[in-house]
Amino acid sequence: MDFLVKHYEKLILGLSLLCLILCVLLVRKSFIANSAKIEEKEKSAQQITKNLRKNLEEIDSSAFQGRECLVNPCRLVAVESANTKKGMEKKGGLVTPKRYVVCHNEQCKYLISFNSDRCPFCRTQQDPIGKDVTEEDDTDGDGIPDLYEQKYPDILDFLDPDDGRMDADNDCFLNVEEYRARTSPDNPDDHPKLAALLRVAWTGKRPLPCRFENLRKVDSDNPADWRVVLQVGKSQETVKIGEDIGKTGFKVESAASDGNSIVVTSSDGKSYTLPKRKEVTEDIDSARMYYLNFRERAMLRRNPVVFKRLNETFVLRAPSQGENTNNGDRPARGAIQETYRILAIEEEPAPADQPDAKPTKLVRIGLLDAEDESRHTQEFVIRVLDPKNDFLYIENNADSMRNMDGGGAAMPMRNMGGGRRR
Repeated sequence: MDFLVKHYEKLILGLSLLCLILCVLLVRKSFIANSAKIEEKEKSAQQITKNLRKNLEEIDSSAFQGRECLVNPCRLVAVESANTKKGMEKKGGLVTPKRYVVCHNEQCKYLISFNSDRCPFCRTQQDPIGKDVTEEDDTDGDGIPDLYEQKYPDILDFLDPDDGRMDADNDCFLNVEEYRARTSPDNPDDHPKLAALLRVAWTGKRPLPCRFENLRKVDSDNPADWRVVLQVGKSQETVKIGEDIGKTGFKVESAASDGNSIVVTSSDGKSYTLPKRKEVTEDIDSARMYYLNFRERAMLRRNPVVFKRLNETFVLRAPSQGENTNNGDRPARGAIQETYRILAIEEEPAPADQPDAKPTKLVRIGLLDAEDESRHTQEFVIRVLDPKNDFLYIENNADSMRNMDGGGAAMPMRNMGGGRRR
């Protein structure tokens, strides 16, 4: 016992060394085992790669246009920064310009600022900006060619991808819409046809404005004494056979003796059988379209709505410009009006490369001749509202918009005023 008391420290040290040696041996054994597993997996991966190479086609490097994007002064290299604030992204920094091209000197080929006249590395004179621009070039990708934007340097910039969705002359038409219509983006009196402000919200067969609820015979076998109860909107109306159903444009023609159905006719002579307490839809397509008096996303619901059937006509009045008044023989903006007719309601098939995509709804309308409204002088295709491209570009604008399809009853065509608001 005295031996243990005298030499316990040595015994503890020996046991510790023994444990350390065992740990080293275990680590070495584990390392050798894992190395073998890794080597086995590496060989397996190499074998799989060899098999894949036999089946994969060689990449065609000619499909890549990176070199062209650097050399062509119309194609820019944009340096993105996650830390830049919105609105400053396209301006770059004090010492780090936003857009770059490759120096034209074959021995240099450094990236230099897009606006540099000389290369700061080799001092080679660079080609003037826009020298090689063609009609198809659209540097900023906003849908407006560079040559067109260079005609209006005060309001358009071929390096600004957002100016296509601005309204320089405050006439409610975006700059890109003015370009497509070949009108002047800086003259509010020269603007596209008002049909350019229409966007499809919904198409289909809408329900009749009335629903048959009950038939009261009032103890009489004479149909002239019967009372027909109908649901019109949120209220009920009681009419006799042969009378109009409020302001719906329908009239009750007859009622079944068993009280289970009635027959109504529309103002254009179409007849419908209404079963008891069941909704009936019209047999003709209708379209609901936004008339974009206001081009801000947040003000979508303040825009008038056109809700018309196929072959029906409607009138569009130009949005006013606040204090715009008559100027000699020029009419005020609010006095301009155009009459249209819905010619067709169609579906545009999905693209061939997107077979699972849903067909797009289209409405084809015609601008009626002012002297002879039986014929139209021009046709327009109205497409579905595109929240991304159909509204003004406003810095820090909200990215989401709820209930974009509107809803509710049709709003009358009226002048909402104030084309664009900042």
